[in-house]
Amino acid sequence: MDVRAELADASTGMAPGRIAAFGCGATVPASWPPDGALIDFDSDLLARAGAERPGAPRVHAIGIHTPYPDEYFDRVVISSRLAGLWDQHGELLLAEARRIGREVHVPLLHLAR
Repeated sequence: MDVRAELADASTGMAPGRIAAFGCGATVPASWPPDGALIDFDSDLLARAGAERPGAPRVHAIGIHTPYPDEYFDRVVISSRLAGLWDQHGELLLAEARRIGREVHVPLLHLAR
């Protein structure tokens, strides 16, 4: 699933700051900050996204537990790539995103309406 549009939308108009994507996929939009953290459960897709952004931090994970300290990011995006996990793990994903980010953007919740 290509979530570039979701990530671009989530980072548009954002003041400079730290951003992370749970479920980044294989590629990120050109507008994504070069140091924006990339988090994905598929190691092959994560490697491809990381090759586009060599300086970006990468974490092979779903997003239920990450190595970041509290409020490390200004914004955390939980992409639609995690829609299949939402019913079972949505609360845990939100809890971790809220722990490490000051603001959480969840496009998949808007798409479900």
